[in-house]
Amino acid sequence: MEQSEARLRQSIIFTLFLGTLVCLITDSSFYFYYKVTNVLIYSDKVYIFLRIVLPLIVNSCAVAIAFITERSTRFPSATKNMVCAFALCTICGSVSIFHGYFTPLWFLPSIAVMFCSLFHDTLMMFALQLYNYILIFISYFYESTEYNTETAFVRFLSQDLIIVLVISTVTMLISMAMGNYNHDLIEQTQKYYERQLIYRRRYRIDSLTQVYSRQYLDVVAPQMLNEASEVNPVSAILLDIDKFKHVNDTYGHAAGDAVLERLGQLCQKFMQAPFFAGRYGGEEFIILLSGQTPSENKILIEHLRKDFAATKYSFTTEQFTISGGMTTVKEPSQFAAIFKKIDEALYFSKNNGRDQLTIV
Repeated sequence: MEQSEARLRQSIIFTLFLGTLVCLITDSSFYFYYKVTNVLIYSDKVYIFLRIVLPLIVNSCAVAIAFITERSTRFPSATKNMVCAFALCTICGSVSIFHGYFTPLWFLPSIAVMFCSLFHDTLMMFALQLYNYILIFISYFYESTEYNTETAFVRFLSQDLIIVLVISTVTMLISMAMGNYNHDLIEQTQKYYERQLIYRRRYRIDSLTQVYSRQYLDVVAPQMLNEASEVNPVSAILLDIDKFKHVNDTYGHAAGDAVLERLGQLCQKFMQAPFFAGRYGGEEFIILLSGQTPSENKILIEHLRKDFAATKYSFTTEQFTISGGMTTVKEPSQFAAIFKKIDEALYFSKNNGRDQLTIV
């Protein structure tokens, strides 16, 4: 959200700079046109000050304040939003005031207010609307004082003032309604994505052991094995807790869960790429190690096996062990074929005393 607001502020500041430049060029062009056609209502100096210099000063100050505030690290996003919004209304008001003889321009600050509803700040919207009313009244009085002898024209301006105020109020109410709707829509979208992340995590992570799930393993393992090569060997390891049925039958399923959680904790170190660790099912875990030699991978698994065997539990003084089977491939391979090899190696470890790793 803050990044979106920052991009919106940058767009406003660019618009402010561009608007200031356009106003300067337009005001100068009007001066030369009125000068050539001899319809200047002021002397040259007065006209240049009122129609060119004064608007330029107001617009430049608005741009400078918005730019400095945006670049500063002392102000929170809400303050930066407020400053940029008021700067935009100021420049729109500047056009409205100094060219108020064209009454449709009185709507410009209202358009700025509508645009700033994208910030979804109700308090700021009320403040901007109050500022908008002030700019509209200034435009009216600034223009009416120039034609105070023309009662019909002043009456015409008064009628326009009422219309502009009504439409401006309606515009503000519509903008607030749109802002609230957009805010609710954003919240619903965020909740939707949060739920998606939760579902995705549940799909990818085994809730008990916190390693990758069987579903995710079935996706990643074939990909890793398919990318195996001479320069990128992949070792596949199948681990199984020895006599796990004995743990459940003797100490209960809660104790069995604690043993599974411990093995999951030890396997979590292999969850960062280019490694992978997942629960295949029950008390069986699969680890895939990519980019290392078989001897390096054997050392890692032996450390894991010894750490698991050294674990102490609160429910018993008995220590539990794991057996494993390991193989390394240096060419693209099918997961089913590799799993068969490490499964056979695992059972060889089981049948030959357990608490060991067999490499094939």
